[in-house]
Amino acid sequence: MTIENNKILQYFEEISKIPRASGDMKNISSYLISFAKSKQLEYVVEECGNVIIRKYSITGNAKTISLQAHIDMVYVTKDNSINYQDGIKLVSNNEYISAINSSLGADDGIGVAYILCILDSEEFTNVNIEAIFTVDEEIGLLGASDLDPGNITGDYLINLDSEDEGVITVSCAGGNRTSINIEVNRINFNPTGYKKLDIKVSGLKGGHSGIDIDKNLANANYILCQIISKISKYNIEIVNICGGQFDNVICKEAYVSLYIEESKIDDCIYLIDKYYKELKEKYKNSDNGLDIKCSIIENKNPDMIYSNKENFLLLINNIINGIIEKENDTVITSLNLGIIKYEDNKLVFSYGVRSNIDLSKDKLVDKLQHIANLCGGKLKITGDYPAWPYDKDSILLQNAKDTYKELFNKEPIIESIHAGLECGIFVKKKENIEAISIGPTLIDVHSINERVKIDTISKCYNFLISLIKKL
Repeated sequence: MTIENNKILQYFEEISKIPRASGDMKNISSYLISFAKSKQLEYVVEECGNVIIRKYSITGNAKTISLQAHIDMVYVTKDNSINYQDGIKLVSNNEYISAINSSLGADDGIGVAYILCILDSEEFTNVNIEAIFTVDEEIGLLGASDLDPGNITGDYLINLDSEDEGVITVSCAGGNRTSINIEVNRINFNPTGYKKLDIKVSGLKGGHSGIDIDKNLANANYILCQIISKISKYNIEIVNICGGQFDNVICKEAYVSLYIEESKIDDCIYLIDKYYKELKEKYKNSDNGLDIKCSIIENKNPDMIYSNKENFLLLINNIINGIIEKENDTVITSLNLGIIKYEDNKLVFSYGVRSNIDLSKDKLVDKLQHIANLCGGKLKITGDYPAWPYDKDSILLQNAKDTYKELFNKEPIIESIHAGLECGIFVKKKENIEAISIGPTLIDVHSINERVKIDTISKCYNFLISLIKKL
């Protein structure tokens, strides 16, 4: 299968040329509107940017199938040599399609391409197709949350945002973005008697903060916090700290610049080196690119440091990250320290919170509130979305299982995932709608190693169109 001769991949290539990082939805929305106009299809554009396109059956009293995908992507790059406005540069071999020095955006660009192919097809004359393209899924399922329930008219919803061909997803975690914010100012500092130390954690794989949370991947932000905690017994002063871009990506690089008493610098380096060796052993089989570099900077000139050091260190010493709750080796509740940054006179520690049980999610947020109170910070919660419960009596699911077995002579895997899908929001907005999620096989999403397995693209599409015809 090549990009040139496959219509799905032709649409995916077109989409990939359009910059569509979360929060930048104008151009991709315009593309979808132009598509609908060119095919003379009915469309609705919501205030938030969601685009709904409908293709009606040529017969009366037809069922309506809602197909849904999100149009944003997590955009990460290897370095600053990539121009975001140039879009994603695709490359393929016999097995995978990936991107050159950036994330691929197959999450959920392939889902968008599937739907465009179906809208462009004359195969589906006995069913109404409702295509729901949502914005800003990757930063809190915002488009799905803002969707007008009146624009969901389907009897069934097929979400195209799953990442394993042969798997039908029937349940997912709920979540939110929770940040702890500490008020700080920049104050003058005389570095006499101090050495400046820059510490950088890098070389990590990164990954999806839900799907990959149990793969023993290192989080650079968390490691950096642990380093600061270990050396905080010395008299340190923080100049700057930063790490990560997205709360739903396992942070792969973080940095701190600080001052430490000159007489303690060797002790400090020793502690960091000892911890580094422990980490290299811990991650030797799962994230072996881990690197920690310490650079001593000679500076005798006045500098600026953060005020409110005591509260900052209280937070650092109580930081939590990773898997919080498991059941039979299945992750139930987790959090990912995705972003550390300084802005608007605040230090911001931003988490992606997930749980397959809404009550457990609430308990975790309560724990973060306790930590915020302890360090004199404020908690901010955005993009909250519900867990999607399993519907064992779903007619849609039974038809999907039957269709898959008829096509491929084997049973599909029925799975609940520890990641957020928009299905949970849809089933709450539209009473009695049934939902499933499917997709081709994606690997290392939300990272520069993201790729899609080529042979699963057509296999999943054939499953999708056969299921639509069966319903």
